[in-house]
Amino acid sequence: MKVFSRTISYRLYDFDELSMLDQILIKNAGWVRRNAQAPYSRYKVGAAVLSEAVTFHLGCNVENANWTATLHAEHLAIGQMVATRGPWTKIQKIAIVAGPESDDSIITPERLPVDLYTFEEIPVPCGHCLQIIWENCLNDKSVELLSVFKGKFVAKISIGDALPFKFGPADLGIKC
Repeated sequence: MKVFSRTISYRLYDFDELSMLDQILIKNAGWVRRNAQAPYSRYKVGAAVLSEAVTFHLGCNVENANWTATLHAEHLAIGQMVATRGPWTKIQKIAIVAGPESDDSIITPERLPVDLYTFEEIPVPCGHCLQIIWENCLNDKSVELLSVFKGKFVAKISIGDALPFKFGPADLGIKC
């Protein structure tokens, strides 16, 4: 038997430690989150994608009584990117702001008490969205996902760490 192991890492930031571009990306995700249609879960999600053309593409979750027809924020933002920039447009970064409907604050900067949070508390998109993000990273495992958590802090994780076992166009013999 062989055992393989891998270290998965994420980085935590105070909002004011981020680059201006990352701050704008997060603010856009927070802004579009306000438009989310979440009458069933009452959990609103906003996503902002920065494409290789340095354009922003936004999406928010849209729930339906038939849960399988629910649209995810990340999926819609990427769909908008493809619709406006064309197929095989690469994601540079994606920011996600999510939380209960009652949480109106987008981000309240505060010093980060790193020792208070565990790996499991760091938010990442669902598996469905991670797959869609991966396929639009064009095999670049370093593409960053930024997630606001606890309404105050930002976690950064690469798509390579967030989705360690990937399946995409290359596995089907398709060149991007």
